[in-house]
Amino acid sequence: MSNADDSLRRPAKGPRIGLAQVSPALGDGAANLERHRAAVAKAVADGCDLLVFPELALAGYRLKDSVPDVAILRGSDTWKELELLSSDIAIVAGFVEESPDHLFYNSAAYFEGGSCKAVHRKCYLPTYGMFDEQRYFARGRSIAAFDTRAGRVAMLICEDMLHPSAVTIAACDGATLLVVPSASPARGVTSPGEADANARTWESYIQVMARSFGVWVAYCNRVGVEDGVTFWGGSQIVSPAGEVVVRCAYYDEDQQSAVLSDDAVRRRRIANPLVRDEDLDLTINELARIRGRVVESEKAPAPPLRERRGDADSPPRRGDGESPPKRFDRKPRPFGAPQAFDDSRQEGDFGSKPFRPRGSFEQRGARMPREDRFSKGGDDRPPRRNFGRDRAEGEGAERPRFDGPPRGRFGAPPRGGFGAPPRERSDGPPRGGFGAPPRDRSDGPPRDRFAPRFGGAKEGRDDAPRGRTGVGGPGRFSPPRGRFTARDRDEGGFKPKPRFGEGGGPRERQRPDPARKPFPRGVKPGGRGRKDR
Repeated sequence: MSNADDSLRRPAKGPRIGLAQVSPALGDGAANLERHRAAVAKAVADGCDLLVFPELALAGYRLKDSVPDVAILRGSDTWKELELLSSDIAIVAGFVEESPDHLFYNSAAYFEGGSCKAVHRKCYLPTYGMFDEQRYFARGRSIAAFDTRAGRVAMLICEDMLHPSAVTIAACDGATLLVVPSASPARGVTSPGEADANARTWESYIQVMARSFGVWVAYCNRVGVEDGVTFWGGSQIVSPAGEVVVRCAYYDEDQQSAVLSDDAVRRRRIANPLVRDEDLDLTINELARIRGRVVESEKAPAPPLRERRGDADSPPRRGDGESPPKRFDRKPRPFGAPQAFDDSRQEGDFGSKPFRPRGSFEQRGARMPREDRFSKGGDDRPPRRNFGRDRAEGEGAERPRFDGPPRGRFGAPPRGGFGAPPRERSDGPPRGGFGAPPRDRSDGPPRDRFAPRFGGAKEGRDDAPRGRTGVGGPGRFSPPRGRFTARDRDEGGFKPKPRFGEGGGPRERQRPDPARKPFPRGVKPGGRGRKDR
């Protein structure tokens, strides 16, 4: 291969990275730790500076409900063992991490020099196909690069690498090496020994990411069969130019290493300065817009609450993304406290008169002294009279309420009414009423009490028609209901029709006709349901 020939002609200078493509035992932490010891010993013998293990290599992948049983706490015996193994070589180990608040993460730790440099928790937990990680693991919330002996490194676990945004964050944070522990299953196998469809997708994608951002990618995938799922392996190291420097075997355990050239990143970023041209502000603003949140910009000095109208020197309005000024931005005044007048306004500010806010209820109820109310505001208006009280200025002379002659109240004679003598009406005859003499009716014959009132003869029986005052004359009774025709007017008045028979004889009792059948039950006379039987 050309890469091997180039390395033989001019050996590369840089750290050596090893890939330990192992097949972990599901849920057996002791056996997996022993595999780590053997792989570390071999890597030290090969002169590696960093050894990368697959995803969850200390526990196995298809854990399901056994996740809490294989979890590792920081400071535990297994943790201390990994720190001890990193005394001579840096190690990237995948395990189940238990946090102090008893949350479980799919994590990868970077051990170097006998201590832990960084821990990355998997951010993107797949829940499609055979994957169900989000049911058992908590989600990580950060992606950050850190400095090591091998350069500036960032760790992305399997699914994290498939999101270009995660790779962008790592590259913009200054990472030159991406360490990607993985547990990728095989799908679409065509023939033994050949890469399956999933492997081909991963390989092409890793090359594109390495070439685009100018970074080294150390991808370490596991192998073996676990719970009916086969993992394809094929771990590889890809250069910033997108070339595969070293690759492990498919479907079998293997361990390979390669040297990462120091100037490979420099050469690639000169040819393709994508990281240099990345606009982080644009990305942040647009992502915030898509998410629906407002970006907090640099705070500018707030303009005054009340700007003068038409003033060219007034500060501009607030920019986009800032909160608008409040309409009333005043400190609350205690209830009943005196209110000072604001005479700072000039001519042209909301009118020519100075602005005076209203006082509180207590101020209106208990009036302030006149000299305080008018001296502070600079008002030279004359004082207002207050119901006969002394409001005059100067020598304190009392002023009457009205300028006209005084009007008596209780000492003056009454003007008629209750308790007053009757008014004299010598200018004409007295008008009848309560207490007045009776009216003289000498202008006509005396009116008989029992005289007929409607022009007919007097009826001596008690069943004479009675009614309210109305048609038929000046009497108190009105004729019964009926029509008053011109013939009645010519004959001398309205003659009511007797109730029973002609001539006004005695009333006779109505008797039912024996030949007529009674009405059926529930049917009214003259109604729609009447039936003659």
